[in-house]
Amino acid sequence: MPESIKERTIEFVKYKGFSMKTFEQRCNLSTGYVTSMRKGFGPEKLNNVLMAFPELNRDWLLYGEGEMLKETIGNGTSSSAIVSDKSFRTYFKEENVRMVPLLNIDSVGGMHSSNEVGEYEPEFILDMLPFKGAIQGDVAIKETGDSMSPRIPSGAIMLLRRVMEWQEYFGYGHVFVLVLTDGRRITKRVTKCIENPREYVLCESINPAYPSEELPKKMIYSVWKVIDVLVHEGY
Repeated sequence: MPESIKERTIEFVKYKGFSMKTFEQRCNLSTGYVTSMRKGFGPEKLNNVLMAFPELNRDWLLYGEGEMLKETIGNGTSSSAIVSDKSFRTYFKEENVRMVPLLNIDSVGGMHSSNEVGEYEPEFILDMLPFKGAIQGDVAIKETGDSMSPRIPSGAIMLLRRVMEWQEYFGYGHVFVLVLTDGRRITKRVTKCIENPREYVLCESINPAYPSEELPKKMIYSVWKVIDVLVHEGY
């Protein structure tokens, strides 16, 4: 068993039958990056590798645990992926499916709740999940809290797509994950604030136990529309 991340990377490249240059190009790494690597990949570089090769077992690459490749089942999804658990339900057929990175971060339904993963903790890819209709740039994260239940219960996985021109057109009435300037990530159905639509939006919960609240637009750093949801149904 190769003892270092560098040695395991080289073994994987040999297994794929690539030249090291080809591997580095596919992972958006500079030429010679792997051969000059000392300790391992930084978070961004590791994400590049796992996105380029979703079949590669992250635990094997980093720690030498398990097999080089993820065990595959059925239509090719990873047995270590959350959606391969039969207790998850998804709303796609096999056609037009794209693998999307599942990030380690979460979004909370409550306006005043804290995220499980704080703003200063590094983001990384936990796994690659299949979603129908996903496009380049989409990501998946977990929902925490019950203010968006039953539509998005705690523990559900959300497919997100960034809204680039939200300041010009928000698309009111849909559910979004809002990344705030203080680092929090909240999930809300966003509607127009009647009293002051230029400076505020109205954030609504699905769960009627949670009241609607106005949110200043200046507190919003970025906006991500919820495109699809994987729901855990239990056993």
